[in-house]
Amino acid sequence: MFLIGEAESAVHNGRILLPTEYRLKKKHLLLMWKDDHTCFLGETKGALKFAAGTEGPVSGVEIDAENRLPIGDGKEGCRVRLRGCVSTLEVRLLDF
Repeated sequence: MFLIGEAESAVHNGRILLPTEYRLKKKHLLLMWKDDHTCFLGETKGALKFAAGTEGPVSGVEIDAENRLPIGDGKEGCRVRLRGCVSTLEVRLLDF
């Protein structure tokens, strides 16, 4: 589902620019926060809960036409590390 590897981005206007090669716009994605600095994207709840190592709320999320992920307010300007593995994409805020 996801490419394996890492990329970096930043939060601008409450959104994170994702690599276009991940082709996430056409997928039905779920988001789960592990803690205040880390969230996971995936297509199934099981993969998200396994990656996060915790039980928590899972919500649907849409990637906009410009490959941006809405991340919420209060995180403007944070650098973000994206780490993809086969079933999930880890999004970690670095400068929070």
